[in-house]
This record gives sequence, C-alpha cells and structure tokens, in this order.
Amino acid sequence: MTNEWQAFKRDSLAVIQSVSRLHAHLAEAGVSAGPSAEGIRPPRVAPREPVGIPELFHILDVLPSLVAYLKARRATRRLMQIDSEADVQDLLFLALKPSFPDLVYEEPSRKGAAGYSIGDFRIPSLQLILEAKYVATVSDAKAKADEIAEDIWKYTSQTDCQRIVFFTYDPLLLIPDRANYVRALSASVDDFRCRGRPVEIQTVIKP
Repeated sequence: MTNEWQAFKRDSLAVIQSVSRLHAHLAEAGVSAGPSAEGIRPPRVAPREPVGIPELFHILDVLPSLVAYLKARRATRRLMQIDSEADVQDLLFLALKPSFPDLVYEEPSRKGAAGYSIGDFRIPSLQLILEAKYVATVSDAKAKADEIAEDIWKYTSQTDCQRIVFFTYDPLLLIPDRANYVRALSASVDDFRCRGRPVEIQTVIKP
C-alpha cells in the first residue's frame, strides 16, 4: 500500500507540474488559460430553479387551451364551465395534480379561521403557494390587485413559503395594462424579504 501511495503522489505531482508548465507557456504566448494548477477552484454553479418550477409554469401557460377544448368539445354536453374562481381552482387541480402528487387543496373553512390564510393550493416539495383569481368585471381588475397585495402580506407572514404564484384568469381581457399589473404584483427573491426570509412572488395573467 505504501508503494502504491508513493506512486500516486509522484504521478499527481507530475500532472500538476505539467499543467503549471502549460499555463506558463500559454502566458508567455499571450494566451489566457484560466487559473494555474495551484490556484484551481471548483467552478461556480449558477442557482437552479427548484425541480418542477418550469413544469408548473408550462401548465399555467397551456391552461387557456384546456379551457378552449372544454368549451368546444361538445355542443350539448360540457365537462366544465369556467366562469368563476372556484371553476379555475378545479381546473388547476386537475391539470397540476398528475405532475405534482403532493399538491394540496386548502378548504375555504380552514383558510378563513381566525383571519388565517394559507392559499388555494400548496406544493410542499417546492415550498410554494398557488392562488387563483378570476376577473369577471372591470371592477374586478382593481379588486383582485388589492386582494393579491393583501394575500402577499398574509402568506409571507403566516407561512414559511419560499414562493407565491398568483394565477389570474382574465377571459374577457379586462385588465388594461397587464405588464404593469404583473410588475407591480411580483417580486424577486432579491427584492422581497419577510423577517429576513427571501420570498419570490410571481403573478401570471391568462389568457
């Protein structure tokens, strides 16, 4: 074992010396080859989205096409009528549950207890809360924005979530300036903290 260890050390030192000579040679030629062998550090890895986040937003993106299919599938027999917040919640559950088995729907009775709010849905594996909104009238556009602002305070202060997604379904396109609406009701982890805990807030409007 001692001889093998000595051989391993000798070979490793030879490799390091060879790399160092290569860096020196490239430096003389004016070519940058990164840090020398003595200064090699593990590469920095960019933060990754939690597994499942891209899939979640893909499903939210295609949800309007599911609604269109349900409306056009049968002239005399519709599977679902999407004209209320509860309908949107039902559709979200059906669309998301196969991909997120730990998706939990919160009963309204639990949400309202003693002013405590926990969101329409939770995905514990992502530490995520998903809330559905439905805009049916012009006045709803502002009302839902006020609700979201209040929900942000409730969810961040009353739960340990790391991300909140507000899915706003606006079938009649009643929200006038969607870009500003989304910008005002979203925040990155660098912009929003609750008691020192970073929370990402994202508002999505469809269709």
